[in-house]
This record gives sequence, C-alpha cells and structure tokens, in this order.
Amino acid sequence: MLEGNCVKVRNKKIMSVAVLAGELLLKSGAEVARVQDTIERILIAMKIEDWNVFVISTGIFVTLDEMKPGSCSAVRHVPISATDLNTIVKVNQISRELCEGKCGLDDAFRRLELCKNPQRPSEALQILAAAFGCMGFSYLFGNQFLDCLIAFFVGGGLQKFMLFTSSKNLSGFLSDILGGAGAVLVVEAFIALGFPINLDSAVIGVLMLLVPGVSFTTGIRDLFASDYLSGSIHLIYALMTAVSIAIGVGAGILFIQAIGGPL
Repeated sequence: MLEGNCVKVRNKKIMSVAVLAGELLLKSGAEVARVQDTIERILIAMKIEDWNVFVISTGIFVTLDEMKPGSCSAVRHVPISATDLNTIVKVNQISRELCEGKCGLDDAFRRLELCKNPQRPSEALQILAAAFGCMGFSYLFGNQFLDCLIAFFVGGGLQKFMLFTSSKNLSGFLSDILGGAGAVLVVEAFIALGFPINLDSAVIGVLMLLVPGVSFTTGIRDLFASDYLSGSIHLIYALMTAVSIAIGVGAGILFIQAIGGPL
C-alpha cells in the first residue's frame, strides 16, 4: 500500500511537470504536434510505461498508469491567446534539460512556474514596434511616404487601443471590430483635414496589425499533421477574426458615406 502511494505521488509530480509544460506551450501559440511531443518525451524520460496524451488547440488530456494503483489523470482548458515565442523557447529548453537528466522534476517545475508570468516589453515599446510594423507593411504594399507616415501614427494608436481592451478583458472579436472601424475613421479624419492620402492605401497597412496570420498558419500546419480538429479550431478562429475586421472596416466606411465624407 505504501509503495502504491509513493508511485502515485511520483506520477502526480511527473504529471504536473509534463502538463504544465504542455499548457505553457499551447497557451503561447505552439502547434499541437509540438505540445503533444513535448509531453510524451517528458513521460518517456521519466520511465512512464503506460500513458495516453490527447491535445487539441484548446485543451490537454493526460492519463498515467490507468490500470495500476498509481493511476492519475489531468485535464487543462487552454483558451487561444497571443503568441509568445520567448516562452516557447524557454519551455523547450527546460523540457530538453529534463529529458537529458540535467535537471530534476522539482527544479523543472519551479522554472516552468516562473514562465507563467513572462516579462513583457513595456507598453511604449509595443506601441512603437506596432507603429513601425504598420508603416513597413504600408511601404511593402507600394504606398507613398505620406500614407506610410499616417499608417505609423494610426498603427501606434490602434496598438494602444488593443492593449487597453486586452486589459479590460474585452472580447477579441469585438476589439477587432472596433479597431477596424477606428482605423478607417481616424484615416478619414486625416483626409478631412486636407492630407492628400488614399483611404484604402493608408488603412491596409494598419489592418495588418489585426490580421490573424499566426493562427491561420498554425491551422494549416495542424491539418497537414493530421490534427484535423485542432486545425479546424485555428482556422475558424482566424476566419472569425477576419470577418470581425471586415465588419469593422465596412461599418466605418458606411458611417463615412452616411455623413457625406470623402472616400
């Protein structure tokens, strides 16, 4: 009986480390195949012989030693969130060291816990990066200097708005609708002030800030890896985001037409 309890305690510790690593990867935008592979490698390295791992884009399900006294299971709900490549790199490094015997379970768990609250760039840096990104996309689309300059300022303002709505836990789709409409209205305001810019040219660079490129790419990769459910989830999320952006832009244009503004 005592031996069975010791095995169960050890299994739970292994389970906690493996599932936490998978949860951090999935939350940070890693593809499902990577998450499942990481969990399985940790379990194999810890000499677990009987295990089942099932990962989808929004959840993790793991069982260990199902028919033995030390059996345990875990379920994690992981909502789709922003991509964090830094966290993915850190978790990958921890899992490699654990599998190679360079760190123990307790040390790995402690380091993974620290990854839960990664150090984010300052708000000013995020806004500046978004502004330069929008200006760069505007340039790549062949826009004129003034269009790129407008995209710089509007893109920075849009990033500030997205950070604000994120801090208030506002629905991502609603944020995209309001962000798309706001981008159109702000650019239209510049046009009304007499700036010789094209509405379409200026807005298209700004909207790249909202485009769900990572989710779309991850969905395609999941489909090619035969993870059809996870691929469908990511593609539906990308589609809904694109529809939200279109609704916002369309609403902004309709509002401008309704008040007789220039397009």
